[in-house]
Amino acid sequence: MTGQASLDVMALNNSQNQLRQTVQAGRQEMIDKLAVIAQDQQGWISRFDAAQAKVATMADSITALERQITNLQGVLQTSIEDTTAVVGVTGQQRLQFETRVSQDVQAMMDSLTQLRQVQSLLQEQMMQVQKSTQGQAESIRSALEQMKQPPAELKVSDAKEKSLPAVIVESAE
Repeated sequence: MTGQASLDVMALNNSQNQLRQTVQAGRQEMIDKLAVIAQDQQGWISRFDAAQAKVATMADSITALERQITNLQGVLQTSIEDTTAVVGVTGQQRLQFETRVSQDVQAMMDSLTQLRQVQSLLQEQMMQVQKSTQGQAESIRSALEQMKQPPAELKVSDAKEKSLPAVIVESAE
């Protein structure tokens, strides 16, 4: 019986070694895949940062354009008054021209307002994506660190050496 038990323990040890090698290969494969994902994600974050910079530049451009249109509106008003005085346009024609220019300027301002709203919405969505991406990056880094730690090992031979003494049960017969 002892010989069979020794053979069983040896077979179990061999199986355990094969399992350990398989698990280690699986761990390494998982580490490699997580590293690739982390690298891809870092590239994506870089592209995302560049896109955010472009959105910020767009916001600055919208602000500059708003100022220019506001300045243009003042210049146009002065020019209209000067031009109509020189040409001698009065009354109804002048009023129609001023109204048309005012409507055109207002249409430009409305378009800029819509652009600003779209830019703000885009900025908000990008912030949400950035928060989500940062959370994922942290999770991946944490998983990589955990996977790189050596696993705890438990061997059948350890269990055999630490086995509890046999319990003897006496019957009352």
